[in-house]
Amino acid sequence: MSADLSLPRLAAMAALSERNAARKFTAMMGISPARFVETLRVDLACDAIQRGDVFLPYLPRLYGFGSASYRYEFIQKVGAVMEP
Repeated sequence: MSADLSLPRLAAMAALSERNAARKFTAMMGISPARFVETLRVDLACDAIQRGDVFLPYLPRLYGFGSASYRYEFIQKVGAVMEP
């Protein structure tokens, strides 16, 4: 999942300010855009692992876990350590 799902990108696509886009997203989804993206990345990575679709050393790069915060999110949700 290499798509740019950053708030600036999503806000631009919706022709909204970042602040307004975040407010509207949170109101509609009940979750912040950042939390949604983190959850989506973790869920997609877990699905790929279960299907055997990904060579584990490539998982962090393919699913956007290159930063420490995303690795931490993965560990918190899944309970498994992921090497960078």
